[in-house]
Amino acid sequence: MVVGDEDCLFLNIWRPRTKESGLPVYVWIHGGGNSIGSANMVPDYYGDAVAGKSNMVFVSINYRLGIFGWFYYPVLHADASREDSSGNYGTLDILFALRWVKENIRSFGGDPNNITIAGESAGAMDILSLLTSPLAVGLFQKAVIESGTTSSSTRDKALAYSRNLAAKLSVSAGSAKTIDSALTMLDSMDSDRLRAFLYSRTKDQLLHEISGSVTGMTDSPEIITDGYVLPGYKTFADGTYPVKVPVIIGTNKEEMKLFLSFDRSLDWKSDLYSVLAKYSSLRWKADGADAIAHALSSNKNQPPVFVYRFDWGAIDKNGVSSLPGDWGKKLGAFHSLEIPFFLGTKTILGVYMTGNLFVKKNEASRKILTSAVMRYLKSFAYTGNPNKPADTQSIGVSDSLPKWEKWNARAGIEKTFIFDTKDDQLSFSYNESILTRESIDRDMHKEIKEPLLSDLIERLDKKKK
Repeated sequence: MVVGDEDCLFLNIWRPRTKESGLPVYVWIHGGGNSIGSANMVPDYYGDAVAGKSNMVFVSINYRLGIFGWFYYPVLHADASREDSSGNYGTLDILFALRWVKENIRSFGGDPNNITIAGESAGAMDILSLLTSPLAVGLFQKAVIESGTTSSSTRDKALAYSRNLAAKLSVSAGSAKTIDSALTMLDSMDSDRLRAFLYSRTKDQLLHEISGSVTGMTDSPEIITDGYVLPGYKTFADGTYPVKVPVIIGTNKEEMKLFLSFDRSLDWKSDLYSVLAKYSSLRWKADGADAIAHALSSNKNQPPVFVYRFDWGAIDKNGVSSLPGDWGKKLGAFHSLEIPFFLGTKTILGVYMTGNLFVKKNEASRKILTSAVMRYLKSFAYTGNPNKPADTQSIGVSDSLPKWEKWNARAGIEKTFIFDTKDDQLSFSYNESILTRESIDRDMHKEIKEPLLSDLIERLDKKKK
């Protein structure tokens, strides 16, 4: 069942219970594959802790999702502006929200010239895309990117998706018997008639043709490299991306376990599950953190980039996890687990998961790690550097936290800052390597024996497709 409303462009604001003004602003963009979710979907996304403990104004925003947010079909916008003809409506919603914040946040005690945008998963992907957008210049001064990717669609790919959806609608309406015959019919229709047909379809009729997964996310189009709103990620490599701000970027150690746990063809107790989780999560870090940090930092006028890996919950080398029971093996440091530590909230993925994962036994480690991470993020939002002390008394940690070094591509230099605890104490460390697809594949072939290796490669290749 689909719930929600396209009339969703609202935002939520929290601020400290003081009369202070000129406070840093922290704008949160929720995840959900750009096809599900909302700013207040779960308490994990609430901003009271950031406002109260970090002394900032916290804003969470909604934006249109799925085909309502990203849909490219030129026949629908022949006379539209370059923005509207891009198909990136969800991106434009986020840009509009950021403009609203910049123009109005002073009324809530925020500094319109000190805005940090932060997001997880699709929200992080949206932030990465905004770094490439000339329309985003001046709308934010810092970015926190949690478990994002540089995934996008070309206009040709987005158009193919739209044509196929239109063909499905034609078959459902009885205008054609097959998808192929529907495509032929659509190609022969004049623009006015085709546009009238598409606009005649209801929200429910549109959504009926969208495939969903067990996670609830749909096969909707990705953000679209249209050349104007979003020029594309190639600008990272050549340095022409227009939004150059200090960046925190990272991933969780076992991102993929959350998604693999839904796969009924996999036994979470099996060796295949463990190695698939390991290597697919390493690929996520290579693509979603290291490659991006390396590309951005290669540009001389790019401010510092700070990279993290969130390990809390993963099974350590001694077979111990901060999660109770078998949850370390099944989920570990999974996708989205860092959110309550970054935002200071106390829930994760609803009541059931919170009750099973956040227990008395790991309460002390959660509290101390949350305080430390929030200290780094507060300093970053205030100054653009996670190490420069802002007022830390309200968060409850001292200035003795280890230095978080900025990303440096030179060999032997500390690169990725690793967040974890051990025996209810902070356990921060560094990783000096730069992960790439090639280095991961080399290690995989060295470490995994047949027949497990072939099974692993087959699964990874399926995911690639």
